[in-house]
Amino acid sequence: MIWEWIDRVSGILGILTLPFLGIFFSWLRKKVVSKRPLTLSGSTDKIGVLVVNVSRISINEEVKIYMRTSYPELQVNGGKRKKHIVDDPNHFHSINIPESITTSDLTKFRELLEDEEQALQEHGIGHIHLFIRAPMMIPVIIGDTFANNKRITFHQHNINTGTYECWGVI
Repeated sequence: MIWEWIDRVSGILGILTLPFLGIFFSWLRKKVVSKRPLTLSGSTDKIGVLVVNVSRISINEEVKIYMRTSYPELQVNGGKRKKHIVDDPNHFHSINIPESITTSDLTKFRELLEDEEQALQEHGIGHIHLFIRAPMMIPVIIGDTFANNKRITFHQHNINTGTYECWGVI
């Protein structure tokens, strides 16, 4: 008899606890987020774009069109009116290497990448939208160079649709 009563009480308490925990964590999340200063997109990081292109064909314009249509809210003050971050040289950075890259060029590429990382830091960029058209080794070098110093949203070019797709934060 007592075990049946304990079973019923524990079942009722379990059912009542679940909504309480949901409400509590929702309140806690709002409380913590509201204390952070907001910048672009409600994030505490300034947002920038980094394009790495090892090809004779530049992808800069294609990336700018994609960012304007997919992220129209990413605006910065541009004097009298707001402009999109891809139109601001402080937020849009690009490394273009018109010829194919060889193993002997990797040191030079790493130096270019470190210069871009320094420029991003100088402008307070903490969240990067990354676009790459390059051999497989280049993303590995980029990952090693940034080494968790920045939040990076990776965008992959879809050959079937001819557009970019956001693959998430890495």
